Amino acid sequence: MLFTQGIRHVRALEASLISTIEPVFNPIWVALALGECPQFWAISGGILVVSAATARGVLTARGVGPPPAASSEQAPKPLPQPNRLLEPPEKRL
Repeated sequence: MLFTQGIRHVRALEASLISTIEPVFNPIWVALALGECPQFWAISGGILVVSAATARGVLTARGVGPPPAASSEQAPKPLPQPNRLLEPPEKRL
């Protein structure tokens, strides 16, 4: 609940970084609170995720990133029609 309220007060980039790295810090909190040390692969994975999230955030902030989404000139595909057998019988007539 506090996360949801707090996320409203930061920029989108910061919110993305926080939500990406938050699970990585869970083993650190466990190590500090309970004294349980994470193993090599847990540390390696955490470093990888933090590095990737940081790199993506920095590149996005600098304007480097994937090409923009399809232009609005292309019409979206129409939604499939609902199955008429699922409609009440009075509407099928």
